Amino acid sequence: MPKGMLLSGAPGTGKTFLAACIAAEAKLPFIYIDASSLRAMFWGVDSLMVMKLFRDARGLGRRYAGEGQRGACIVFMDELDSIGMSRTGVQSSPGVGAGGFFGNSGFGLNTLLNQMDSLTEHVEDRLRYKIARWLGIVRGPVPAKPLVFVIGATNRPEVLDPALTRPGRLDRLINVYPPDGEGRREIILGYLKDKAHVPDIELDLMVADSVGWTPIAIKTCINEALIVAHDNGREALTYKDWLDAADQRALGLKQPIRRMTEDDQCAIAYHEAGHAVVARYLQPENRVLKAS
Repeated sequence: MPKGMLLSGAPGTGKTFLAACIAAEAKLPFIYIDASSLRAMFWGVDSLMVMKLFRDARGLGRRYAGEGQRGACIVFMDELDSIGMSRTGVQSSPGVGAGGFFGNSGFGLNTLLNQMDSLTEHVEDRLRYKIARWLGIVRGPVPAKPLVFVIGATNRPEVLDPALTRPGRLDRLINVYPPDGEGRREIILGYLKDKAHVPDIELDLMVADSVGWTPIAIKTCINEALIVAHDNGREALTYKDWLDAADQRALGLKQPIRRMTEDDQCAIAYHEAGHAVVARYLQPENRVLKAS
C-alpha cells in the first residue's frame, strides 16, 4: 500500500483543492497543516510536533475505521519544502542562549522520515497499551496501526531531500499543470454559476483569453469583473467587464492623473491600429484580442 504522494506545480494550480477532493472521495479523515508550522525555535520541539501530528492522525484513523478494518487518515502538508529541504550542507549546530537550546538542526525532517516508514510500525503508540505491555497484561505483536497517507505539496520538488521522495515514502509524483481549454471552460462555468452574468456571455472568448491561467487566476478575474460591473451600475457581468478585469490584473489600475494631448492620443491610435491591421492579414489564424 503506498504511504505518500507528492503534488508538484506552480502556485494556484489547485494542489490543496485536489488533496481535499481525494479525501472526500475516499471518505477518510483529512488533516491539513502548513509544513512551516512544524518548525520550532527550540531544539527538539519540531520533532515533538511531528510525532503528535502522526499520533493524532492515527487516532482519527482508529475513530472512523469500519468494524474490523485497519483505518486510515490523510495528512496534507502544504509547502513541504519548508521542512523537507535536502539536508546536504544545510544543517547547523544547535546553540545555547538565554531561552535554552535553539537552532535549525533538521530533527523535524528526521522524525517525519521515521514516522512515514520505519520499524515504528511495530511499536505501540497508545499510552494505555504501552503501560499494559510493561505490566505484562497485553502480550503478542502490536496490531496493525492505521495507515497515515501523507500528501505533500510543493512548488520546488527539486530541493526536497532524496530520503523523503524515495520508494516507500512520497514515491508517487503528480505534476499539477494549469488547465487546458476544456478544463478552463468547466472552471469558468463553475464560477459563473454562482455569479450574476448576462445569459449570452462570450464563453468561447473567455476560454481563449485565459490560456495559461491557473484556476485561482480565473476565479479572481471573474470576481474582479463583477466588481467592475457593480462600479458601472449593473448587477450582471459581461464579457467587457471580464476584459477590463483582466487588464487591471495585468496592467494595474488606470491612473487618472496621467493625461495626454489629443495629438499624442491620435499618433498612438494610428500606431496601434497599424499593428492590429498587420496582425490581422499576416497571421489570420490568430485572433486580435485588443488594440491599445
